[in-house]
Amino acid sequence: MKGYAKVRSYAPRLFAAFTFHAEGKAASLVEALNLLRKMYAANKRTLSEHVPIGFVRHKWAGQVFRDGAVKRRAYELCVLDALRLALRAGDVWVAGSRKYKDLDAYLLPQGVWQRRLADLSLDLPETFESFWGATEPPLTGQLREVVDLHAKGALSSVALQRGKLRIGKVMKAVPDEVEPLERALSARLPRVKITDLLLEVNAWTRFTGAFLNLHSGKGAERHDHLLTAILADGLNLGLTKMSEASPDPSLTARRLMYLADWFVRPDSYAAGLAENSSTSSPSSLWPRCGEMGRRAVPTGNASQEVGVGKPSGI
Repeated sequence: MKGYAKVRSYAPRLFAAFTFHAEGKAASLVEALNLLRKMYAANKRTLSEHVPIGFVRHKWAGQVFRDGAVKRRAYELCVLDALRLALRAGDVWVAGSRKYKDLDAYLLPQGVWQRRLADLSLDLPETFESFWGATEPPLTGQLREVVDLHAKGALSSVALQRGKLRIGKVMKAVPDEVEPLERALSARLPRVKITDLLLEVNAWTRFTGAFLNLHSGKGAERHDHLLTAILADGLNLGLTKMSEASPDPSLTARRLMYLADWFVRPDSYAAGLAENSSTSSPSSLWPRCGEMGRRAVPTGNASQEVGVGKPSGI
């Protein structure tokens, strides 16, 4: 078990510091976490005779179950790997955590929801049966209309082959003559990357001041690094790929992970948007937005537009 000694050195402190909760299919994983917590606290080196195994995936089964027994080291690593996946999926949540809290915590409490239901004016059915009773008739009518049109051959690029509905590619709605005009227009405008725009907008509004260290409450030392982490989050590109695309040798994946974990949070985004709204009136920003519009160029290549291909500034 390569790396077991390192994992074993911090696992007891991890389990002692956090309390994990789950329901449904992940309940057995929380049982295993509690079992290991007790085992570590008692400084034991052997597992109980019966341990939860409902979370063990096929890739781990060959290492966990050997010679008719559960191998302790492999079991511990399997538990931690399952915990990593469950936290990412939201199947397990951590008491007191902001990032890994119960998904139900994002919803209105049941009592509050019932009191506010009349004020929200959502006009939603209370049960699935009432919803389906109103939805099924028009849906059935639309399906019959499709069947009739197909029987008449009135549906282009649609065929029924071996009981399966085949739909051809949708023809593009933009005429071919538009593409040369688009290229000619783009060629007349200077290139600008979104990374440069972020730096410029931050110079106007200083919205990065809302992204503070969760522990110390201080701002980031390098705003360009912080903006890169925000950009990676917004593009869903990944911190490793973003660091590889940057010419700055100090902007490593580890550096971006630190910024993403300690500075970039939902409440930081909310505070940043509020800062933009309070410090910059629409009338003062319109001239600058006009300048951005004159400089920005739609290239059709996402990596070039965001500066991933040849990043500058960030």
